[in-house]
Amino acid sequence: MTLRRWFRRILIAVVSLVVLGLLGWAALFVPAVYFRAAFFLIQRASVVRDRVDWSAVRAEADELRRGARTTADTYPAIRLVLQRLGDHHSHPASPEPGCTATEQARPHRP
Repeated sequence: MTLRRWFRRILIAVVSLVVLGLLGWAALFVPAVYFRAAFFLIQRASVVRDRVDWSAVRAEADELRRGARTTADTYPAIRLVLQRLGDHHSHPASPEPGCTATEQARPHRP
């Protein structure tokens, strides 16, 4: 096989990987995918996951997020899922740009 043929195959493989990576990243901005990913992470990482009726929480959250057009529209449903954990520990971080987790945790002082 010639060097030119190998180069073409490698180039096609690299371009394919880049395109697939970008498509996967872009899928996170689809509200339904965004919510499902958040729900999955919450369900798997929760310390109290064995005490939660996940199907009931999912049904309630699905009702709340129905019609979401942006990922921000799914925040109320995600907050509901975190609230239903009842652990008084889990809470959503603010999506505000430039706001770090440390700044969010600090009480506001005038």
